[in-house]
Amino acid sequence: MYIFLSTLIVLIFLLLTSLFLFTPLKFYIPGANTNVSRAKLMQLQQLADSIEKINLVREEYIKNLIRVSNGDVSVKQDSSQLSEKEIELANRQNINKIDHASKYDYIKSLEQDSASGNSALVKDTVQKKKKVNKKN
Repeated sequence: MYIFLSTLIVLIFLLLTSLFLFTPLKFYIPGANTNVSRAKLMQLQQLADSIEKINLVREEYIKNLIRVSNGDVSVKQDSSQLSEKEIELANRQNINKIDHASKYDYIKSLEQDSASGNSALVKDTVQKKKKVNKKN
């Protein structure tokens, strides 16, 4: 009797083990995830993170757009002044840029600077006139 009962218990255990190992029932056991589902979960997590970042950027853009349309724009003024040596060094660097870049690209970059409020085209022209006056 004991032999029959112990054999029956072992057979039931083997049957249930094979049932869970070789059928989709293993997905109902907590913690028995496969690598496929884990990889898919990681991919979905990355997608959710990237969508969240895009949403935050868009929200910030809309807030800035509303602020600009309401006229609540604050402009930071540059508090540091350049010395004559630093201005001269910047002029030399600009001349080197002109030598390496086409005239069109240089003028385009100056126009972009002037559009941002720096009026770099005017500053550059004034500084070139100062150079000419110093040489004379």
